[in-house]
Amino acid sequence: MARQVFEFGKVFSLDPATGTLLETLVNSNEVKIGAEFGAFYGYSALRFARASKEGTVYHVVDPFFSKVRDGLFTQAGAKSMMRDYTGYSNDFLDMCANQSIKLDFLLMDHSKDLYVKDLQQALNLGVVGKGAIVMVDNYGSMAQDLVDWVASEEGQAKISSNVVRVANCDTTASTGLASVGDESGQCDVLVATVL
Repeated sequence: MARQVFEFGKVFSLDPATGTLLETLVNSNEVKIGAEFGAFYGYSALRFARASKEGTVYHVVDPFFSKVRDGLFTQAGAKSMMRDYTGYSNDFLDMCANQSIKLDFLLMDHSKDLYVKDLQQALNLGVVGKGAIVMVDNYGSMAQDLVDWVASEEGQAKISSNVVRVANCDTTASTGLASVGDESGQCDVLVATVL
């Protein structure tokens, strides 16, 4: 059943290559507390769970589809690590600050116009601290304001970043949806470490 749930989640999700990058980052950085903005049905959360060690907590932040995610997480055997926050990223960040929750990992795959605002809020509140990993899907032309901020003096003082060019991120064939990749089927993912 877990495999069926995992396959179902691919319909609206990170592409497989970006999912593999996510798993590599989580596994190699020994993440204990993570969060994702823009979880949709939860496929990337299942990728996170697959790469995590026991005792890891993952906050799934999305205002919609909570019941769908809950069912998928239960069927996949990942429910115990998931904390579903049915709301918006800025409110979640305020909650984390109020409860002294510090994230080791943050995946941003939500509204592209919120990338800079939410990253700045997470940094300013100390919700993501020194050494935390921030992964941003669909980086580049879809999020030009974030590209500009990362290149700015402020951005360079707060994060060390690398852009990972992901091949074969064209999911059009499997989903029937428009691709987020460029004409070569590639897309950019920002991987940053908080300084």
